[in-house]
Amino acid sequence: MFWYQRTLGVLLACVLAVPVCAFTFSYGSLLEVKDIEQKNGVLLLPLTGKKYTNVKVLSKTVYDFLQECSIDCTYPVLEKDFSIIESRVAANRPNMLIATVQFNQDILLTVLAFKERQKITIKFPAVVSFKDKELQAQVQKAVLEVAQKNL
Repeated sequence: MFWYQRTLGVLLACVLAVPVCAFTFSYGSLLEVKDIEQKNGVLLLPLTGKKYTNVKVLSKTVYDFLQECSIDCTYPVLEKDFSIIESRVAANRPNMLIATVQFNQDILLTVLAFKERQKITIKFPAVVSFKDKELQAQVQKAVLEVAQKNL
């Protein structure tokens, strides 16, 4: 009897479980963010290392747009403006710079710069891929300049 109840419970849980499907969000022709999820009406942006939020949505219009997405979607973007709004050397790693880059006051990315020997490398969040390679090069150059001053 115990095994029948347990099997029934497992089957019921499998049937009632609603799968959470991740989707890709394209921010115009500028960049893509993978692995965004909706769970119980809450938008879940991907975490790096299951801990760090390296992609944030600043604009209510973009957030509302993402709330309506359940499959891959593209938000229309006309401008490609970005700025580094904050940068700091990591407290526990003096060779790492953390830069916060804002795109059109809609999206915020955390970009890391590492200095090893005399070389500085720039690392974007793994879930973000740039569609506009020119913009990626411009952001990389701007973060590199800040890193050269601070590392």
